[in-house]
Amino acid sequence: MTLSNTPLQATVLHFLDSRAKALGVGGPVSPQTLVFEAGLLDSLALMDLVAAVEQSLGQRVDMLRFDPSVVESAAELVDALSDALSAPTGGR
Repeated sequence: MTLSNTPLQATVLHFLDSRAKALGVGGPVSPQTLVFEAGLLDSLALMDLVAAVEQSLGQRVDMLRFDPSVVESAAELVDALSDALSAPTGGR
């Protein structure tokens, strides 16, 4: 998958880039970046990311549908979150 500039993708990449800078880990995050292997995410940071996505998009991430065990790369993380997003808050 090639990440285009959707709000979800932008939110995820911004979060990961911020984590990389704060941790002093590597350069900019790309779709191929292995987010757990690179040390960008752990279980607590993953929950922070979910909260950031929910706040940014105004949608809930259904944690019963979100399976981080299938995630290795930033692109896979975006796909998994996309699959778990619910309807916009206040929407139908």
